[in-house]
Amino acid sequence: MAEKRKTAPAPEDERPVKASARPRRLGWRILMAFLLVLLIGGTAFLLYNGSISKAAIQALEADNESQRQSIASLTAGRDLKDQQIQALSEESAEKDRQLQALADEVAEKDRQLQGLSAENGEKAGQLAELKTRLSAANAPLNYQAALRESVPAAALQALELPEGLEQSEEMKSSLLAALFRTAYLEADPDSSREDRLCFTVHASDGQLLGSVAFAPAGTGEDGTPLWTAAEERFDFSRCFRTTSVTVPPDYTVYLGEQLLGEEWIWEEGIPYAAFEACAEDFEGLPTLLRYETPPFLGEPALRILDEQGRELPAEDLREERFRDRCPAEVREKIEAFLPDFVELYLRFSADIKESARYYYNQLVPLVRVDSPLALRMKAAFEGLGYSAARAVELESVTVNCVTDLGGGRYAVDLNYLSMVTGHSSAFAPVEDELHILLIVTVTEDGQVLAEGLYYL
Repeated sequence: MAEKRKTAPAPEDERPVKASARPRRLGWRILMAFLLVLLIGGTAFLLYNGSISKAAIQALEADNESQRQSIASLTAGRDLKDQQIQALSEESAEKDRQLQALADEVAEKDRQLQGLSAENGEKAGQLAELKTRLSAANAPLNYQAALRESVPAAALQALELPEGLEQSEEMKSSLLAALFRTAYLEADPDSSREDRLCFTVHASDGQLLGSVAFAPAGTGEDGTPLWTAAEERFDFSRCFRTTSVTVPPDYTVYLGEQLLGEEWIWEEGIPYAAFEACAEDFEGLPTLLRYETPPFLGEPALRILDEQGRELPAEDLREERFRDRCPAEVREKIEAFLPDFVELYLRFSADIKESARYYYNQLVPLVRVDSPLALRMKAAFEGLGYSAARAVELESVTVNCVTDLGGGRYAVDLNYLSMVTGHSSAFAPVEDELHILLIVTVTEDGQVLAEGLYYL
């Protein structure tokens, strides 16, 4: 099929124009031209302005870049400053910590100082208290020492001497000095107060003598409180006593400085205990006498002088010491006589080996005729009926004392030690020790003869 060909429309300018359409077309053309001019002008303007703006933009960008660099530089500087500030801040914080630590240390030191101050205050208080106590403790000690050295006036005023003693201040001082020489103080807490310390005064045997109270008396140069005896009381009414002493008649007795005369002798003719065994056989044996002392205070201040005026210590106030009085040359003769005599007498009395007659005959020259010992030996010899021992050996003779009985007669106090062997060989020797009193006579020619023998 044959296609129908379309005929293209003719251009509008070739189309027949109607009269009414031409003005409109001109207006549009003018409008289009105006628009075109406006478009071109605007474009040119825009192009011009665009070139200006581009330069400005570039300038601005350069300026912005400069500003950015400045800002970057400022930022870097600020960062550096921030770092410096941070470092400073950290350093400041470290300093603050150090300062705080120092402050804490100072505070601790302050607390320690306060503690030390308080401790020192406490120590000072304790020291002051110790000084007070020491002073309070020293007061009675010092008083006691002074009391032993000198008699206080209050004691002299309180002392009333009993009858029989010399009524004088010298006698009072003498008695009290002897009493206080060993006196001591004891605390009396029941009577004491903080400002008053009380003590009792005692003799050496515990006897109460009185009391003393101490009171504060200011302070010393070092601030130590001082104490003084504010009140003293003494009572000696129950303190006086007496004692007795037994001595030979030719001894001298003192009580303190007072010589005891015959008026103080209460008993005479007191026999020696050692002489009682021989009192029936011999007359005129020495005796003793007893003194009763005047009243005294404290320990008796007795002084005993022997027949030669020598003062005897207390341990020598015994009979054996009183009986030991014999010239040295006489004692030597007696001591030389004793060993042979004692051994012969032992063998005689034991009838050694039935040889009593032999030893009796040996003894006879050593014994005074008709003396108590001679008569006793004769009676013993006649009565010996058996042998008591096989052997007797004298080991030793010890002379305790020799007493001059007068008239050339002496009493010998001795101990002897012997070994006795019985008749049976089954028994070992036996040690025998005896204490005897032997009465002897020393003749004018120096011969020693036995008169009596007594076992003590």
